[in-house]
Amino acid sequence: MTSSLFVQMAKIQTDPAMQPDARGARKLAVTQVYNQAEAPARDSRWEPPPDAQQPCPVLELPGTEMAVFNEHADQQRHFHEQATEIYVVANGSMVVEVDGAIHHLHPGDAVIIGPGVPHEIRKQGLKFTSYVISSNCGGPRDKFPA
Repeated sequence: MTSSLFVQMAKIQTDPAMQPDARGARKLAVTQVYNQAEAPARDSRWEPPPDAQQPCPVLELPGTEMAVFNEHADQQRHFHEQATEIYVVANGSMVVEVDGAIHHLHPGDAVIIGPGVPHEIRKQGLKFTSYVISSNCGGPRDKFPA
């Protein structure tokens, strides 16, 4: 296992999970490995699996998660009781609704969302790639529909 993970945008763009006919999201760091779709990273340089059937390498970090997603991801309005989420746009533009306020984000823009605050990524036909980092994260047990 590795204690760090170097992730290149060029690798994310070739990831089978990020293609138009796929789920549009990929976990990079997790509080714990949850299912057969993930495996502890053995190399510090992240590589996507060659196909969607193979486990993706992830870094295990207690209390922290990181994912990358694009416009193809299924995003529902939700909130977290514990986690603070930080969304950072890598490329393109996306619209985020946070507790009723609409934010238009562009490359390099970020929005920080505290615990208990309802939010969602709005699908408005925009193309983007975004990172989301969750701190003080309780994993999938800490995501609730809003």
